[in-house]
Amino acid sequence: MICVNAKIESEVREVRKEKEFKRYLGSMFTKTQIHTLAFCLLTDKPVCFYGSGLGKSTLVKILRNSGFKNVYAPEDSDTDAAQCSVVDTPGAIAFCIKKGSFDRPLPKNPFSKDIICSVFLDVLTHTH
Repeated sequence: MICVNAKIESEVREVRKEKEFKRYLGSMFTKTQIHTLAFCLLTDKPVCFYGSGLGKSTLVKILRNSGFKNVYAPEDSDTDAAQCSVVDTPGAIAFCIKKGSFDRPLPKNPFSKDIICSVFLDVLTHTH
């Protein structure tokens, strides 16, 4: 009985993390951007983030900490143009971040690669 309860609690925590990651993505991107980002990350395409919105560097850090290496923030570019800089990487897809930011602070390493991949697979599976 204790093992069953622990498993259920673990699954509930995972579902909560997935919902939180979906809300986090929704605070920065449109549905079309999220779909494209999911495709790019799951197929190891290089992506970079730019724009006047907040959270570009935080998102890159979260993704890199989860094992995604082909992600770039404006500070990774060779220019001083700050927020609107994109990395000059062949084949890279650039995503403009919405203005605004996520409505709550994130923990240091909030989302595992399993959570991120699960959300992105769901996005790709349920997009028409």
